[in-house]
Amino acid sequence: TKRGSQTYILSEGLWSGNIEGSTITLELLVNGAPQLKWARLGSALEFNLKIVNQGDEAVSDLTAALSFSSALLDWNLASAPDGSVKDRAITFPKEGALTIPAGKTQEFTAVVPVLASALASLPPLIKVQAAVKIGNLILSSSPIEILVVSNTRLEAGARYFGAEGKPLGAGPLPPKVGEETQWEIYWNLNNSFHDLSNIAVIATLPLGVQWTNNYAATVGTLRFADATREVRWEIPRLTITAAAARAAFKVAVTPTEAQRGQLLPLLGVSRAEATDAITQVDFTVDAPSVSTALETDPLAKGKGVVQ
Repeated sequence: TKRGSQTYILSEGLWSGNIEGSTITLELLVNGAPQLKWARLGSALEFNLKIVNQGDEAVSDLTAALSFSSALLDWNLASAPDGSVKDRAITFPKEGALTIPAGKTQEFTAVVPVLASALASLPPLIKVQAAVKIGNLILSSSPIEILVVSNTRLEAGARYFGAEGKPLGAGPLPPKVGEETQWEIYWNLNNSFHDLSNIAVIATLPLGVQWTNNYAATVGTLRFADATREVRWEIPRLTITAAAARAAFKVAVTPTEAQRGQLLPLLGVSRAEATDAITQVDFTVDAPSVSTALETDPLAKGKGVVQ
């Protein structure tokens, strides 16, 4: 996934091939698509194994397995409805052996989550290999490799009051038609698995929301582009030893009569783009849009509907 891409698939992979001297074809997909790239800590990897008998006769006494090599998988949460999970491997079927009729396909699925947190010193690689056993013959695929990238988390929110109850915003609360109210919007960026480089957090101000030119960031550069209404926060590098990065800026809205009785949108969906400094993978992480619902401000929550 390149910077700015709209791809949301966590990781994906495909291995397929004919086994020499056999009518059996294996196809292994990860998260449903044919490109192997990356996964994030805490994500779930769904494996789909298809065993196809392309011959004119049934193939009997067949079993299959997925074997894994990684310290970053959570085997306590692994599952396989038609298989058995044991010793960092998943075998199919759960009991006995298979017979696949001529021209037919046997399909199995399994889910193995990536650990939610891990030491940065662990190798950031997951290898998985498919194999079938027909009688005494074992036939294996080439391994699929999945890189594990930073566990970056992006939080976006708005508030009227600070932690100690001091107003950060200004104007009437709840907002009133024809009167200006200001709120502070903030971004928090957390990361603890791999160092990051070339970070950019981007969001758009909705029409009617005004940039007040009152802003600050603990690291990097924050700016607003009038032509595109884009707020952009750029950070050259963020290490795992650094405290959470934070940026904040104030916006103003003067509600119209048409907005009476409504919550006001304050910021569109936020997206963080970054490069994992260890794996050199470009990835993105999003945070939901922000409104005057002010869910993270206990003193202002419930006071966002225009009066």
